[in-house]
Amino acid sequence: MTNNQKKPFYKKWWVIALAVVMVAGAFNDDEEVTEEMQAQEVVEAEVIEVIEEPEEIEEEPEPEEEVIEEPEEPTEQIMDVLLADMQESFEDVGTVHFDDDLNGFVVTPTSSEFEAELTLIVNGLAPKDDWISLTETFKTLSVTLSEASGDAALTLWLANPANPGHTLLTAMNGHILYDALADE
Repeated sequence: MTNNQKKPFYKKWWVIALAVVMVAGAFNDDEEVTEEMQAQEVVEAEVIEVIEEPEEIEEEPEPEEEVIEEPEEPTEQIMDVLLADMQESFEDVGTVHFDDDLNGFVVTPTSSEFEAELTLIVNGLAPKDDWISLTETFKTLSVTLSEASGDAALTLWLANPANPGHTLLTAMNGHILYDALADE
């Protein structure tokens, strides 16, 4: 591709990432509907049972101490599905893995085109519009991942391709926690 030609928008890496968000959101919506239907079936069964067999009234036991339940950790199966979706969505631009210490998905750019584009943006040689689109995509994707996993503290990291031990961008539940290019 010559310097004068632009890639069609649907071949840009951030459009692909946005598609991941939509797919993960659809996955989450289906799961919620199924859970609601199961809960409704349980309630209907209990109502039928109460109508058919009236219970004897018993003395109420003394109230027990209220137990505060911790939020459930995401199941391994859900996290495996999310990881597989992320890996598939980013396969053309980078690798994705889950880091337990970070409690998050780390995207490491491997595509030379993506790395070059990031390098141009970081060095101020390209418009920041693509970076702004990427940060918005990461914010949206972090919300989707948090909702799908049930873990509001789940993070999404973009590793620096020039130094994978460092990050360029970190998002959590719709918020940017770190932006290497933020105006200070």
